[in-house]
Amino acid sequence: MMSFGISFVLCYVVGTLYPLYASYKALSTPGTKDDAQWLTYWVAYGGLTSLEGVVQSVFMYIPLYYEVKLVGLVWLMAPQTKGAQLIYDTFINPFLTQHAAKFDPIFATTKLAIDNAQVDKLVALAQQYGPEITRSAISQAAVQLQRQSESGEFGQKMAQSVAFTQKAPQSANSNQRSPQPAGHNQNAHAMRNAY
Repeated sequence: MMSFGISFVLCYVVGTLYPLYASYKALSTPGTKDDAQWLTYWVAYGGLTSLEGVVQSVFMYIPLYYEVKLVGLVWLMAPQTKGAQLIYDTFINPFLTQHAAKFDPIFATTKLAIDNAQVDKLVALAQQYGPEITRSAISQAAVQLQRQSESGEFGQKMAQSVAFTQKAPQSANSNQRSPQPAGHNQNAHAMRNAY
């Protein structure tokens, strides 16, 4: 049994980063067989991730969920198992074929929204000014971090953060009340008297 953090990161690396690189390599080679394999993976991965997002509140209570997910991701991408192809052929393709008439108008509207002059202007502005804005933001963040580390403020904030995360939560039957915003009691009293 792995810790939550390790299994979560492994799911991310195995499910996203490796397929990203493998897709890049597939697109760099002649032929389309490996392209189709990775495109099918991304369709299956997107479908399963969408489903996971909807029922995440249930999945988070399943013991060893991320370990099982990790095995499932390997099964999904492995060319030997053709898991993504099976998910696509069994669930995704029939579902989308059955409901395509409902989805087509939505995506036609989205395509019209994307293919317009205003979006083209935004893209041109982002291409023109985006790199400079990004460099400026990174530079400012580096200067701020340098100032904080020289003044010792960064170390103090880190120590406060660690101390905060290590505080034990109060028990449910504790007599201590959580702090209330200023004026809370007066506002509650005024509300009671109003009725």
